[in-house]
Amino acid sequence: MVDFNDLTKIPRTTNWDYMAYIKQQPCLISGHTGVDPHHLKTVAAGGSDFCCVPLKRRYHSELHNCGLTAFEKKHHRNLWYEAWRLLERWHCGDKQTVESV
Repeated sequence: MVDFNDLTKIPRTTNWDYMAYIKQQPCLISGHTGVDPHHLKTVAAGGSDFCCVPLKRRYHSELHNCGLTAFEKKHHRNLWYEAWRLLERWHCGDKQTVESV
């Protein structure tokens, strides 16, 4: 049985191939290339590389400044859905660039 009091940090799932895939995708907001992967759950909180979305630095900073809810409302995007969609495409073997919806 696991003693949850002994857990000091949630293990993080890292996948360099998936991060390279995310970096090849266009920004979800502008459609431009040259993106930063944004972890929807922070790395410090055990966020997984599989919960990332591609954002240009400008939008990545904006998201950190205004928060997820305000960012999604302003840009009419559901970033958790977008992360799931990207992961599904990658998992199914489509390693090409995913067009923004």
